[in-house]
Amino acid sequence: MKQNGIRHELTSPCSPQQNGVSERLNRTLQEMALSQLCHAELPRRFWADAVSTACYIRNRLPVCPLNISPYERWHDKKPNVKHMRVFVCVAYALKPDSERSKMDPKSEKLKFIGYPSNVKGYRLYDEKKRRVIVRRDVIFNEADFCAHRSGDNTVTATDGSCVLPSTSELETPESDTVQKPEPVRQSAELPDPSLRRSQLEAKKPNRYGEWVEDDASINKESLVVANEHLSDVGARHCLYFVNVCEPRTIDEALRSPESAEWKQAADAEYDSLIENYTWELVPLPDGRSVVGCKWVFQVKLDSNRRIQRFKGRLVAKGYSQKHGIDYDETFSPVVRFSSIRTLLAFAVQRGVLIHQMDAVTAFLNDQLEEEIYMQQLPGYVEEGQEELVCKLKKSLYGLKQSPRCWNMTFRQYMRSIGFRESDADSCIFVRNDSKLSIVALYVDDLILITEDEEEIKQLESCIAARFKMIDMGTIHYCLGISIEHDINAKCLWLHQKQYIQNMLNRYELNEANVALTPMDSNVKLMKDDESKPVDPVKCQSLVGSLLYAAISTRPDISHSVATVSKFNSAQTTSHMTAAVRILRYLKGSINRGLKYMQHSDCGQLNLIGYSDADWTNDVDDRHSITGILFMM
Repeated sequence: MKQNGIRHELTSPCSPQQNGVSERLNRTLQEMALSQLCHAELPRRFWADAVSTACYIRNRLPVCPLNISPYERWHDKKPNVKHMRVFVCVAYALKPDSERSKMDPKSEKLKFIGYPSNVKGYRLYDEKKRRVIVRRDVIFNEADFCAHRSGDNTVTATDGSCVLPSTSELETPESDTVQKPEPVRQSAELPDPSLRRSQLEAKKPNRYGEWVEDDASINKESLVVANEHLSDVGARHCLYFVNVCEPRTIDEALRSPESAEWKQAADAEYDSLIENYTWELVPLPDGRSVVGCKWVFQVKLDSNRRIQRFKGRLVAKGYSQKHGIDYDETFSPVVRFSSIRTLLAFAVQRGVLIHQMDAVTAFLNDQLEEEIYMQQLPGYVEEGQEELVCKLKKSLYGLKQSPRCWNMTFRQYMRSIGFRESDADSCIFVRNDSKLSIVALYVDDLILITEDEEEIKQLESCIAARFKMIDMGTIHYCLGISIEHDINAKCLWLHQKQYIQNMLNRYELNEANVALTPMDSNVKLMKDDESKPVDPVKCQSLVGSLLYAAISTRPDISHSVATVSKFNSAQTTSHMTAAVRILRYLKGSINRGLKYMQHSDCGQLNLIGYSDADWTNDVDDRHSITGILFMM
């Protein structure tokens, strides 16, 4: 700014009139939002949606003195306003095929509350499920505001008499005090009615919608806001959680607006470390170095992008460890995605149960063989013992040998209860005595497959007796993959819609046109194509994200991703364009996934393989590309 002759000036304290342009615009947006709330007769808790919609409309209105809209000034094109609708009107949204069966209604009645950012669609509020969704295929009734146009609180009975609501029904969300009901003036055309109390059940004020509070539909144990803490936190709008910034240090977490949540998450992690006797405080021996540590905070979401809990994790700075002194072997296997898909296909064919478990602080279950000294936890330094360090007794997240220690500990325990490792995948454990049981391990995530309910409960209790586990029930979301069951059709569907949507948001391709194929058959990629180089970090990140989708649930892009992956060392514009095309293809086929169905002859499993190869089709080195597909 200084290089261009721009000087930063501040206003005097308590003098907003010195910043008149910004204050005038704030007042304009406030008045527009207030008008929308009053017109729709909504409570003030929807102020965030009203302000967001007002800002969206204001950016598309012409302003003086140029007489063009801010949108046109920024994008150099006139905005399209054909999609605009009346705030909080009734909207009938088409339900996706995955959320309804053949005889379910194809649409659901919702409320229009605004426009999402970076997505072509509408923000709709579901009063029944108390959530906000985004839909594209919507039909509006802009003259209907449903319950928000209920008018007077009195109810006319069938006999012509007027029924007064009870005092508990007159409570408003803004106040918990009971208002004294006003006498109702009788119309001259009505007979003389006798007043009587309504027989409706008294309910709490309507605080539904996008507010998180003491609600039976919210899992209190999964939220970091505990039962005893909810009364202090109070109701918070969902936009509050969407905009939560994950702190990088404990000091930053304690200064943030969500300090109570982050503090409780850090306390839970600290208590878990103390319960497991992870370290002891000792003086640092001469000649030994100290490994640092830091806090990592994250907001955990489910497959629907809803808040599950605030999570804090203490991580050792393993990059400061020295080989031969602080660690030796580090390799630790995980179950392959091909093995997971094979197990799921096998389970569907046999009609067996598939459950999921998560190990809590998995790395704290293992004893360390090396002597490692770590600094005391930031924010939890023992008073009067600041000069001492932590001598680790058990492995900790961030240490180079921690994954290997956990894998060996879990492997030894599974052998002790009668399981053996699969020859095809060392992270699949099989026990086939009287009933078949299979356990797949991916770091601290477990997939359990058994033949009946009794066996699954016995296996879960056996594992939970040795390790601290969370029973996730029937598998539904694992490793970024959504897994949906259809018991009636006896099938299993694997997809990554949310993962693909996150990629579109991250690389700002929500407005991009879809591609019908993942690759252009007329384009041959090569190393030296004389096009401009691109940012290697961004391009490699995009290719890596696509690779995860390809090996998980989208084999249709495997060849395309493998082709662009060959140029990761020196990417150019043509390579980046090819990678973006794959993501545009995923946008158009976001609802596709893998579907495993049970066949009539499920007792006989046939593994059929297909293979093919081109003939020296690589332009650079004339190598052949081979493709293999196995179906069961």
